[in-house]
Amino acid sequence: MRIEKEKIKEMRRCRREIDRIDNKILCLLSSRIQIVKKIRKIKKKNNINIIDRKREKEIFSRLIKKCSRLNLNKMFVMDLFKRIIKQSRKDQR
Repeated sequence: MRIEKEKIKEMRRCRREIDRIDNKILCLLSSRIQIVKKIRKIKKKNNINIIDRKREKEIFSRLIKKCSRLNLNKMFVMDLFKRIIKQSRKDQR
């Protein structure tokens, strides 16, 4: 029974760490949105198109390379960032 208690304790510790990581992810997303808003102002002021396919290709290329190095599922990361970019476009309108 003692082993069970130790495993439960370790699982709780791991979950607290996941919660801290989730909070960091949210803070980073918030920072990203703030930067997107700055870009929106620059684009509007200079009459620049919101969608920049070249930039998006650069982002995805960089992410794919990073996924390989970090042993992350490329499809998952690509889907996640497609959603982030889609929201960024909305935020720029």
